[in-house]
Amino acid sequence: MEKSKLGLPVGLFGALIFAMAYFGGYTVLFLLVGYVLIREEDAWLRRTAVKAVLVSVAFSVINLLLGLVPDMIGIVDDLFNVFGSYFSIPFISNVLNLLGSIISFVKMLVFVALGVLCLSKKQVKIPVIDDFLEKNVG
Repeated sequence: MEKSKLGLPVGLFGALIFAMAYFGGYTVLFLLVGYVLIREEDAWLRRTAVKAVLVSVAFSVINLLLGLVPDMIGIVDDLFNVFGSYFSIPFISNVLNLLGSIISFVKMLVFVALGVLCLSKKQVKIPVIDDFLEKNVG
């Protein structure tokens, strides 16, 4: 069983990175990934660390875009108000709340699955992210 320079098994370290990506936020994740990229030589661990960052960023972008929808509706409503009318989509908040809950559940499933697979040094191919990794990480 391969070990990292910290003495942890490489698979466990990869699972820890995914756990921190889910629970710890970006600060802890970037510290761990920075350590891996600077100090560790295991190519699998380096790819796993970068993949954790990319998956986290992907979910953050999805949440950001979802959060922009009410703002855009507000801007359109303000424009309508200038002309003495109003614009409203009454059910949109319910739909957005449902989508947010679904995305949170999918995020949890993805991070748990990737973390568990890391324990046995397996990978799940995520097409866009793995293509980016192949092109830029090697």
